[in-house]
Amino acid sequence: MPKRTDREPKALTSSADRDVQSTDAGLTIRKELSLEEWRELGRVLAARRDQWQWQVGDWLAYGEERYGEEVSISAASELLGLPEGSLVQYRWVSRRIAEPRRRLGVNYTQYRLVARLPEAEQDRLLTESEQNRWTNTKMQRAARGAEADEEAFGSEHTRIEWRLLNLGSAMGYDVWIARDDRNRTFEGQRLRDIPRMLADFPIQPWHPEASEIAGRIDAVWLKNGQVTHAFEVENTTTIYSGLLRMCDLVSLVSNLDVRLFVVAPEKRRAAVCDEMNRPTFRERTPPLTHRCKLIVFEALEDRLERIGKDIRHLNDSFLGDLSESCEIIEQGR
Repeated sequence: MPKRTDREPKALTSSADRDVQSTDAGLTIRKELSLEEWRELGRVLAARRDQWQWQVGDWLAYGEERYGEEVSISAASELLGLPEGSLVQYRWVSRRIAEPRRRLGVNYTQYRLVARLPEAEQDRLLTESEQNRWTNTKMQRAARGAEADEEAFGSEHTRIEWRLLNLGSAMGYDVWIARDDRNRTFEGQRLRDIPRMLADFPIQPWHPEASEIAGRIDAVWLKNGQVTHAFEVENTTTIYSGLLRMCDLVSLVSNLDVRLFVVAPEKRRAAVCDEMNRPTFRERTPPLTHRCKLIVFEALEDRLERIGKDIRHLNDSFLGDLSESCEIIEQGR
């Protein structure tokens, strides 16, 4: 059983004090709150930083059940000043792991990592982590090893697309995902419902074929209707096809002002660099390696985990620091 220490209710400065109990393990609402009481409770939570993800998640779950998803998420985003995508995740984790099963000796990130697993598997991994003081990296590996149904829990490809699209949205970009992937879900959220997701791909001031190619790239960021960043996620598919789309785009639009990235797992780093240096891509002017950079899955997720809620304050230098060149510098030639 989970340890149940330090769970004495703490006072909340709210008109709902007597009917709302807050502990380090979450939030329990014991009566029907009016909409204004619910909003006031949200303002109180915004000022708290003690296990606030749990408390906000429980608050959101209550708000959706009583007022509906649209009111809950939109009101929370305005009140707390947090991206809607993050709030959807907090609510989802709170639903997946109820307050009595939360252990005070395990940090929130590890709960997020196991939330998509069956309850019995969650409890097993959380107990192991609590007893052996696992790092987040160790929990991530254990959780991935426990996944038995990739389709139900979301594929690695979908997870990275979700991270890239939420990152762009949080940084103030409009976002677009290839139509074939729009109905995929990750952690309870359909990719097409990510904030700032465009319903239609804007016509670009390019060759018509170039606009059609851009609309088929895995993840795209836009500003004022213009494409600024394009990401091809390559974890299991043929790397060549994604690079060819990038190369065709550059060939059709000679003055293209778009940052291009291939995003791949560490185990495929060498394969991506080898493909990018094929004669097809190397012999063009300029070589594709001058325009397209590599971002490694693990580096992206580790950096985002460490940044946490400060993601809104990132700028383009973040991608510059994170990405790497695949250009091969030949010596003695």
